[in-house]
Amino acid sequence: IEIRPARLADAVGIARVHVKSWRETYRGLLPDGVLDAMSVPGKAAMWSATLRTERRDRPVFVAVAGHRIVGFASGGPRRGRVLRHDGEVYTLYLARDWQGQGAGRRLLRAVAGRLNEAGARSLCIWVLVSNDAARDFYEHIGGDMCAAQPFEMGGRIDTEVAYGWPDIAAL
Repeated sequence: IEIRPARLADAVGIARVHVKSWRETYRGLLPDGVLDAMSVPGKAAMWSATLRTERRDRPVFVAVAGHRIVGFASGGPRRGRVLRHDGEVYTLYLARDWQGQGAGRRLLRAVAGRLNEAGARSLCIWVLVSNDAARDFYEHIGGDMCAAQPFEMGGRIDTEVAYGWPDIAAL
């Protein structure tokens, strides 16, 4: 699996993984209507816009197997004021059949490395408290749960928790 910076031409491949992984991961955790309304063309338009305005402090990386995108990650400056971390991983998704092979960790490190180059010294990521697999992954790679806040989507209220790494270079 190759990890590389995303290109504009990757938008549809990223969108496919985005929609598929959300439907696989969040079915039962988020309202079905939210998941069913997601579309590859809609996400492709979103990712095209993101990649078209690429900024060094908002990296997007893809995991590629053969010529197929099987995962992606993005990040940038911390959003919100709940945490004090400099950088934030906004997305980290990997097709289910490619999980457990180290690509998730490599995507996270790629985003962390680019954010560190842009001046970030610490890193965080938010995840639904009910997403046990993701929480296990972040704990396994040294993330410490450092905050919780309500999360609402499609009329369903849940809790999201943040995992943080105080030293981004240690990832």
